[in-house]
Amino acid sequence: MNTDKDLSREIRTLEDKVEALEEISDRPSDLGNHVSVNSEGLGSLSQIMNRINAVQTLVDQIEVEIDKLEMRVSAIEHMGFRLRTSGQ
Repeated sequence: MNTDKDLSREIRTLEDKVEALEEISDRPSDLGNHVSVNSEGLGSLSQIMNRINAVQTLVDQIEVEIDKLEMRVSAIEHMGFRLRTSGQ
C-alpha cells in the first residue's frame, strides 16, 4: 500500500530527527567547555541561544510529525474497525 510507504517514510524521518536531538543532547558538556574556553562570553552565549532555538524548532517539527502520525494511526484503526464491523 502507498499509505504503508508514506508511514514508513515518516517514521524514518522522525527517527532521523530523534537521532539529531540525541546528538545535541549528548553534547552539553562540549557547550560548557566552549563557554569556558571562549573568553568573549557574548559570542558563545549567542551561539548557545542559536543552538537552543534550533533545538526548539526541531522539537516543534517532531511534535507536528507525531501529531500527523497519531492522526494517521487513528484513521487506520478506524478503517480497520469499520472493516471488522462490516464483516469484510
